[in-house]
Amino acid sequence: MKDENSYFNKHILAVLFLIVGMSVTAQDFPGRIDAANRKRTAPDNCLVTAKVVRVIPAWKKTSKKICKTPPCILKLRIIKVNAYGSAFPVKLHKDQKIKTIFVYSTKAFDNGKIKLPGLKRGDVFDAAIRAKHKMNSNEPELVISTYQKRP
Repeated sequence: MKDENSYFNKHILAVLFLIVGMSVTAQDFPGRIDAANRKRTAPDNCLVTAKVVRVIPAWKKTSKKICKTPPCILKLRIIKVNAYGSAFPVKLHKDQKIKTIFVYSTKAFDNGKIKLPGLKRGDVFDAAIRAKHKMNSNEPELVISTYQKRP
């Protein structure tokens, strides 16, 4: 009887750990960050509040390969790190300047499913930064798909 209870308790405990683990790393991020999403993020993401320092001009030959509508590279200053995913490989900190690639564009963008207001120098916004590993490099690319501009 004791062995059966022990076996049952181990399995219940394993299922509970699995459920809790999945709920902590699950992310529903359809273009907005709200208070509930600030504490949860996907493993390879970091939720930040940042300010645009510089829009890096687009190069005609390479920019179309990087994003939908150039320009798509910004230099940002981290205002606050709101959450780290469990596998995010870079340590970000307040006032750190980073270069990020925007998947769609830094200009206003609307494809029917995703609507982004566009960003310019001085704008403050919330975003999930994804660390994308590059071939032949130890440093990952920092990529932003969607963001929410602050007023």
